Amino acid sequence: MTTNPQAKGLRVSSVIFGLISIVHLVRLFTGPEVYIGNHRLEPLPSLVAVLFFGGLGIWLSRLASPRPVKVKEPVDV
Repeated sequence: MTTNPQAKGLRVSSVIFGLISIVHLVRLFTGPEVYIGNHRLEPLPSLVAVLFFGGLGIWLSRLASPRPVKVKEPVDV
């Protein structure tokens, strides 16, 4: 079975986005303080990142998986 390079790239991207989502989920529940300059970053951006990167990872993994082709049966007239 030959592997489509585009499907392989989609799978790698989906794993990367999934890992990013997991890291943000861990940050959301463990609550380490993150500072950008003198400003404390609240956990809300991590929740948005979990939803965004998790959704993107799921979408890319679904694009990478082969789907069966539906064949329409002929209609008798």
